Amino acid sequence: MNKRKSVGSVLDAAARAKAGATTSDRESGETRTTGINLPAEVHALLRAVSLKRAKENGGRPSVSAVLVDLVRRNEKDLKREAGKYMDFIDLL
Repeated sequence: MNKRKSVGSVLDAAARAKAGATTSDRESGETRTTGINLPAEVHALLRAVSLKRAKENGGRPSVSAVLVDLVRRNEKDLKREAGKYMDFIDLL
């Protein structure tokens, strides 16, 4: 049997998911959808971290959020590596 969720429970789940988003994610508002190819073991690790974070902090598991966090932690080094190529990227 398939039970339908009440509107209240769906709204509560949405509020918990929104609360799980980082402040910077909520502030920026703009996102880009992309597809990336990852080795299976890397995807499994990212997925496991996202599940752990969702359990600890509430909200939905998000591999994207884990990747954003990793990039932001290493942003200085990544920008240094990209160097002049950053000028060729349309960020907006």
